[in-house]
Amino acid sequence: GRSIIVSSVNRAGQVSVMRGLGARVSADRRLITLFLSRRQSEAVLAAVLETGVVAVVFAEPISNLALQIKGHNGRVRPIDDGDWAAVVE
Repeated sequence: GRSIIVSSVNRAGQVSVMRGLGARVSADRRLITLFLSRRQSEAVLAAVLETGVVAVVFAEPISNLALQIKGHNGRVRPIDDGDWAAVVE
């Protein structure tokens, strides 16, 4: 399987980390939508709302391949009905 780890930092410099449930890349590859459990990811989501800073690591442990992406304009929004297919069970 694959692993998705999402992190952010608040204005006080406190880092929060949480496992992602899924991701979707836009057709033009300029936007990545990450899916997190709101209940389990409160600190990460609060930090993204506060600073917009977000980092994600996509890893495939069996091959040791990993990709890290960082951004500074993260936003938080509710999941849409069409997003459920991108959420990993």
